[in-house]
Amino acid sequence: MKFRFFILFLLLCIVLTGCGKKETFVYTNNFDEGPGPMSSGLIGVPKGSLASDYALTFRYENTPDIYKESHMAVFLSMDNITENAFQYLSSHITTSDGLEANTEYDVVMTFDLITNMGEAGKNVYLKAGIVNGQVVEDYEADIKVFNLDKGNGREGGSDLKLLGTIEAKDPGKHEIKKQKYQTTLKTDEGARLSYLIGVDSTYKGVSSFYINNIEIKFYKK
Repeated sequence: MKFRFFILFLLLCIVLTGCGKKETFVYTNNFDEGPGPMSSGLIGVPKGSLASDYALTFRYENTPDIYKESHMAVFLSMDNITENAFQYLSSHITTSDGLEANTEYDVVMTFDLITNMGEAGKNVYLKAGIVNGQVVEDYEADIKVFNLDKGNGREGGSDLKLLGTIEAKDPGKHEIKKQKYQTTLKTDEGARLSYLIGVDSTYKGVSSFYINNIEIKFYKK
């Protein structure tokens, strides 16, 4: 009887939590050795807009005194004067990181969001995604867009999922909000993936946050 219960428990564990499943490879970026090949973008803004119009900031710096030890992170900030702006960071994963072409993976990405946003932060929606190919920006009806579906406001899209908001429990005090994104995808012949983390803001004002400790685990199916 005990053996039968053990087998049932083991099967339930595998189904619900994936225990015993070893990742094929892990991509990490904790920014302590630099940001790596990372870029930032801004969409949802009129053609001709300047970064200075939105006080757009994307820089590599020390985190607030919130970890036990000093760490570096990426800091993003913008003044959303149009209430439609989407600010994001992106990078890529290729065969040099361990990725294989034409291969299906279960993918789990985790990272730290560091924020001290007050009540306004509940109108700044955090989204993330991992997709094949590169992120390409263009214009539609004189509004800057990109080649991905991020959804709008509090709604996620087919490419980027809504993870939550950047509101802090104690406004004015920085806190770490652990984030998790999961997907299943198949690489193409080019074996190049892009990952994005960004904020879709309906708050007309300044929003600021840090991103740190990005870890992406790949499980070959």
